[in-house]
Amino acid sequence: MLILSSSGGRTLIINLGSLAEEGTPCQTLYSGAKGFVSEALDWELKAEGYEIDVVDVAPGEVRSQSYRPEFGWAIPPADVFAESVLRRVGPGRGRHIVPYARHRILSWMLHSLPAKMQRRAVRRSRT
Repeated sequence: MLILSSSGGRTLIINLGSLAEEGTPCQTLYSGAKGFVSEALDWELKAEGYEIDVVDVAPGEVRSQSYRPEFGWAIPPADVFAESVLRRVGPGRGRHIVPYARHRILSWMLHSLPAKMQRRAVRRSRT
């Protein structure tokens, strides 16, 4: 989690979630936990009267010093991903964002498929 505060009194908490929170077969508990942390925290803080917004950032794969997958058109370096996050967060921009355009494309493509094809695609990606 990253907490950003401004002199104007508003605070923003950026929670690094996962595209898995949209519901990923074979990752049921992980998906469920990721999907509701930001929403529950946002509601809890607002109920307590805090001027804090919680944004859930859902990345796909991101290349970093500790994670170096083979090259892929949708696997940005960490600095490129971080820049896309900072460009897309802010008041009124929603509680859940997929900041990197190619991750949004992959998510849209997967969720546009019928459920049977989604399961087949996920099964193939795990082998």
